[in-house]
Amino acid sequence: MEKSRARNRILASAGALFAAHGYRGTTLRAVAAGAGCDVALIPHYFGNKEGLFRAVIQFPEDPGDVHSVLASVPFDELGPALVGEIVGLWESPVADQLLAMARGALEDPTPFSEYLTSVLWEPVRARLREKGLDRTETERRIAFSQAQLAGIIVTRYLLRLPGARELSTAELVESLGAVVQGFLDGSN
Repeated sequence: MEKSRARNRILASAGALFAAHGYRGTTLRAVAAGAGCDVALIPHYFGNKEGLFRAVIQFPEDPGDVHSVLASVPFDELGPALVGEIVGLWESPVADQLLAMARGALEDPTPFSEYLTSVLWEPVRARLREKGLDRTETERRIAFSQAQLAGIIVTRYLLRLPGARELSTAELVESLGAVVQGFLDGSN
């Protein structure tokens, strides 16, 4: 029982520090101090700093839920559904973990990119391929959609620009969802 509590304290401390200081600015000693444990426990549980970071970014929400939504919504509603899922994640209890991932992505984009690809973009890619699109056109439509969504993440959640912060979730889903839908269905 004590082992799982120590591991959970390490994860909580690391999550807060990665969110506040990014990957490079977080030390294992600081994580251990925040968790109230010996620094030697971190390699014991996680291997190294990268292993700890990967453990921190494992979300408590089931990615299968996101997959299910993106796989089942009618194709002409996929853009709004995608925006809704992304905004929902950034406005959920895992927002600090997402912030840690985003900050860490500036130094090493692989973990964040892998997460977004597996949770969000693989289901979208599958839907586009179902439409008979070739790989080049599928990736083109995804790239434009990603650019739009990255823009709202940066302006609303990272930079916290007033205009972007003041938009309601419903406005984002409706307006940005329509733009993303245009990229996905090829009308933009």
